[in-house]
Amino acid sequence: MTTAAMPPRTPDLRAQAFHLITGHTRCWKCGQQTSVSAIVLDGYEEAVDDGEWEPSAERTVLSYITAIDQGSLTAIHAVAPWMRFGRSETADATYLANHCTHCDVLQGDWFLADPGEVFFPTGRSEMQDFNVNRFDQPLEIDAQCSWSGWHGWLELGSGHAQEGET
Repeated sequence: MTTAAMPPRTPDLRAQAFHLITGHTRCWKCGQQTSVSAIVLDGYEEAVDDGEWEPSAERTVLSYITAIDQGSLTAIHAVAPWMRFGRSETADATYLANHCTHCDVLQGDWFLADPGEVFFPTGRSEMQDFNVNRFDQPLEIDAQCSWSGWHGWLELGSGHAQEGET
């Protein structure tokens, strides 16, 4: 497993700043409580054609991150060392994934789309009190976006600002 960014390529998404939310879940392998994090964008641009970018003001949670700029990866790893590139045989892909803080097993991105899990509460009563880190630095990334009503429940303004590496 490596913390290195994936090979350079044209990003699908870019943003001027991003948030990292951190909660907890039980590891599927060892059963221990483990930290898990997800990148949240409050507005971004998406590549649409040769050199063209389409802005979006929507909030999105990213998953299946297959490439990320080195500066952002370094900043994320400083506060969430359990996030690093790993190979998922289930997804048949290598992506930036959470790993158990106890047994080091890849947790996968399944919980981002599974209702009732840490990053997809079906009601406010399931919402965790996330630790929020804001990174005031540009982000370039290849990832899948998700949009859901619960994203509006996130209180990102109370996050701890992080100095970005340029």
